[in-house]
Amino acid sequence: MLPKSSDVWRSIFILLAGVVASAWGQSPTRTLSIKYGEAEQKLTFNPNLISEGEVRRFAQLSPNASEYSLNLSPTLELCVAGKPEYLECGTRNLHAKNFYHNAEINMKKGSVALRNLADLQHPRELDPIVEYLSSSLSFALWREQTRLEFYKSWNLNLLRRDHEDLKPNALCSTVIQAISIASTEDEKYRLAREWSTCLFRARPQPYPEAAWRRFLKTYGITELVEEEDTD
Repeated sequence: MLPKSSDVWRSIFILLAGVVASAWGQSPTRTLSIKYGEAEQKLTFNPNLISEGEVRRFAQLSPNASEYSLNLSPTLELCVAGKPEYLECGTRNLHAKNFYHNAEINMKKGSVALRNLADLQHPRELDPIVEYLSSSLSFALWREQTRLEFYKSWNLNLLRRDHEDLKPNALCSTVIQAISIASTEDEKYRLAREWSTCLFRARPQPYPEAAWRRFLKTYGITELVEEEDTD
């Protein structure tokens, strides 16, 4: 007696499932290592699910790397000796002869990072993270650009300007009042840095870690971050 057609298809399905499972079990995994300062990010992935190029591109969105790789808190004072885009660093404050030049470089770098985020093609699992990082970087750039404009003019009204739903004149009234009566530029400079910190604390934005975990799980990626032992 010939087997029923349903039995034949069931046997074919079982055979194919076995082949797929065997191939899956033999699928190669790769580990991509990326260094961020004193830390090393290791991402192990299946190239059948996601390419190495995509893993490298999305690695910068990790909660363990984004602050470093995207410079989410760009500061006017940043200056890296030996980097061609910076002029001599000096004291890295208002008294440095190249302070304004180097500060503008940092603002441009932040703007480029923001554009790169906007242009990043990514899976929907990463939507909350891209939105969070874009918002955080945009806010940091606004604070530092405002601070830079204040140093160039010492116009206190610049620090009072609203930003979206934030009202610095109310939230950071104490530091703004202190700036208004400060007698030296050094004091105003220091207090304006406190103004930026005050606004940062007034708008806490927790990283959406659940979205990152979903992304890793969906694409079969494991992440390990190792800190260098400096002892």
